[in-house]
Amino acid sequence: MNSKQLTFKKERPLVLGEHTPLSIAQSSGKWKGISYLKDNHGMLPPNMIVVGDRRRVLAATKHLFMPVMLQLEVSLDHDEKATLLKKRIKENIDFLSLQLIHLKKDSKETDSKLIDMVESLIRTMESMHKVSGKEILPEPLLAMGSLVSQYKDLLFHPEFSPTFRLVAMSLLASEGRVDAAVGLYIHNGKPLPITVLETQMGMSAQDINAWEQMAGSLETGYMISGNSISAKSINVIRAGTCGGIIISENGMQKEEPFLTIGDVIIASSSIADGATVRQRAGFWTAFDQKEMNQFRQFWASEGLQFTEDGLWPVLHSSRNTIDALDSSCRELKLRTHHGANMSKDSLYLEGDEERTMGLRRLYYCLSTEMEHFGLAYLTHELTKAGIPSTNGLVSTVVGTVPGGSFAQPGSEEEKTANKTQSKMLEAVMRALWKMAYEP
Repeated sequence: MNSKQLTFKKERPLVLGEHTPLSIAQSSGKWKGISYLKDNHGMLPPNMIVVGDRRRVLAATKHLFMPVMLQLEVSLDHDEKATLLKKRIKENIDFLSLQLIHLKKDSKETDSKLIDMVESLIRTMESMHKVSGKEILPEPLLAMGSLVSQYKDLLFHPEFSPTFRLVAMSLLASEGRVDAAVGLYIHNGKPLPITVLETQMGMSAQDINAWEQMAGSLETGYMISGNSISAKSINVIRAGTCGGIIISENGMQKEEPFLTIGDVIIASSSIADGATVRQRAGFWTAFDQKEMNQFRQFWASEGLQFTEDGLWPVLHSSRNTIDALDSSCRELKLRTHHGANMSKDSLYLEGDEERTMGLRRLYYCLSTEMEHFGLAYLTHELTKAGIPSTNGLVSTVVGTVPGGSFAQPGSEEEKTANKTQSKMLEAVMRALWKMAYEP
């Protein structure tokens, strides 16, 4: 790292409205008091992980050093946060006390160790609540992190996990539509500032939420403690879940690679009908053949491609992102496959199983999800505006199609997928680190 002044290459792209904590921080001036942002003109780091909801933002913070939850920072000042935290701790003590009564009533079926752990959790929260003085009350993120680290067995307990997760999340609940975290991922002694941002599901939600935060990121380097960590582009990786597309007959897979729940798929590219992307580019309706012909001409003029049969527009993942993800996933011993992806606008498109299998036969699509095609187009838009950007997708298989997009709730398959997702988040951070330090 070396100290140097930050510069901007281009005027930032147009953003409509304020839907994210970053936009609120920038318009209100609160960025001047927020860690990371205050040293970087209110801008985010160029290394970005895009996830679907705030649960994964929260999960990612355990891999980050000194994480900051932006939604909380822009919603409340210090005194307000302290007061709110005390209130929520009290509410959760009351809630857990009721849960404990029910557990003891069912003591014949309940593990006595679970009762002991819940009683210990209540005592710990009571001690936090009794802390006097707002200045020494723990920050909400630290309070939650302390509880999670002390009671990891509750976090994964088959019976009590949903209740404990609800308690942990309630300590961080705040105003706003989506959340984002900023922190440092440290590997081999070298820090990398990373943003983990929630977009919610689907390309249309991502088109609003990811765009705001990508347009508010610095591609020229990021200041940490007076030093600049250099950058040459905005690097964005979607870390999500997917349905693994299989070729099956009578419930048995017939063609390799055989996909199982908990596997990880790195997307080489995505195909999509892409109404969100098409309309973003100014083409309103697919029912007008003239307009669709104009869209095809536009797509080609942008240097973008279609599948060989001309039926689907294609957007590719960046080659260096694919390589970094492959290396990181292997280091963390994740069972990984490479193939194309299909991004859809509807969660329910997979109902026609024969057509779904056809995506694999014709285009080697191993996965189906709802965001990557749109994200890849956003990076294309930024690059075209003079802000170099890369993209990638890595996703955990949470169900197979044909069969079902999701594992049964509470099943061993669902537990396997959840564990993989946590490790996958770390693999994405390491991939971004490799792109910065081992290009």
